[in-house]
Amino acid sequence: MKQFYIVMFCIWGFALQAQNPSMALEPATDDLGNVTDEFQELFFKAIAQTAINNPSKAIEALQQCKMIDSTQMAVYNLLGKNHQQLKNFKSAQSAYQKAQKLASEDNKKLIRRQLFDLYLEQKSIEKAIEQALILSETDFSFKQELANLYLLNQQPQKALEVLRQIEQILGYSDYRDQMRLNIYMSTSMFQEGEAYFSNRLKTNTTDTSPYLALLELFSVKKDYKNIINIALQAKQNISYSDQVDAYLAKAYMVLNHPKKAKKATKNVVQSRRLTEAKKLEVIKAYKTFTAQDQDLQQDLLEVLNSAISTEEQSASKAELAQFYKTKNPQKAYDYFKQALDNKPQDFKLYKEVINLGLMLGAFSEVLNYSNSALELFPAQPVFYYAKSAALYEQSNLKNALQQLDMGFSLLVGQSVLQQKFHTLYIKIYKGLDQPEKIKFHQSQLNK
Repeated sequence: MKQFYIVMFCIWGFALQAQNPSMALEPATDDLGNVTDEFQELFFKAIAQTAINNPSKAIEALQQCKMIDSTQMAVYNLLGKNHQQLKNFKSAQSAYQKAQKLASEDNKKLIRRQLFDLYLEQKSIEKAIEQALILSETDFSFKQELANLYLLNQQPQKALEVLRQIEQILGYSDYRDQMRLNIYMSTSMFQEGEAYFSNRLKTNTTDTSPYLALLELFSVKKDYKNIINIALQAKQNISYSDQVDAYLAKAYMVLNHPKKAKKATKNVVQSRRLTEAKKLEVIKAYKTFTAQDQDLQQDLLEVLNSAISTEEQSASKAELAQFYKTKNPQKAYDYFKQALDNKPQDFKLYKEVINLGLMLGAFSEVLNYSNSALELFPAQPVFYYAKSAALYEQSNLKNALQQLDMGFSLLVGQSVLQQKFHTLYIKIYKGLDQPEKIKFHQSQLNK
């Protein structure tokens, strides 16, 4: 009987471990004593109900187990787990604490981990810290948990001290550097942050992370001269300085150094590593910087064009298209199509391509683009409208009407688009010689 119960407890422990890899369970070694057949049957039922996510039934069976034998640690442990699933946090805590009193030394650690998770779920940060402090004595991974918890508990100096302890053992990491940076910035500990990352550079001038952290700190302070100093140091010492160029470009714009701003911005848009979002951020800043100067407008075009031959630069192509939209619609149309080729699931780019295609009379292309757009966005009436308009221009009135009806059924609000729908209905019904329908849609336009 005792051997069976130990096996069942081990099975349950491995199930817990599978659900939460951090809760590695040492082999159960408790002497669980003699249990009755009834106890065994009820406990087995509780395990089964727990496994199929039926915590209420599991708790019922476990309460009956307690009435038969109230000295079994596994009963209270499983009770805690099921109460926690039902968000009965007080009952879960009480059950875990009782289990901990009855547990062997090997299993106390397991219970403490479960209490830690319970307190986290309740957002009882101070209680979670108490558990993490004890757990971190034998499990170093809880040091990182401690740092996070101290930060949540508005104890930045303690969080920084724990990070220092981790770095002494594991060295530096981008994740911990970002965490430090967040602490320094959120608490306005700028001088401490600058001192820490500057000291890091004294021992290793090729480490990218401290440069980026310092640039971020100086950006928050709007200290553009130091941004330039650190960025130029970084460009001399690290292999890939794309991110540095993004900071440099903005600093040169603020300090009104057009030639240097142009060079840094060109480096950004030609980068093969920076994200489209980061490139677009710099491009928009440069667009604003050059807006009031005709000569600098030519620099903007040169910068954007420099990216086109480098790689698939949808951000640059979209910005070029916007620039040419009123000046040269055909050129804008070509650039929007190229941008869409590089970013084939972009809703806004589809709208731009289709609208310009209709304006330029590229009706066959509009049909193709509308079909592609509707595969991705089947509930968007604007693409049904575009498809209908293209079919109308090709004198395919019946199919045009069918597409327009489908789009109109999806319209909610969008008064401007509604007006376009009614106008196109009038054109189609004129072609189909249906004056009553024309009269109806004219009345809708006049509302």
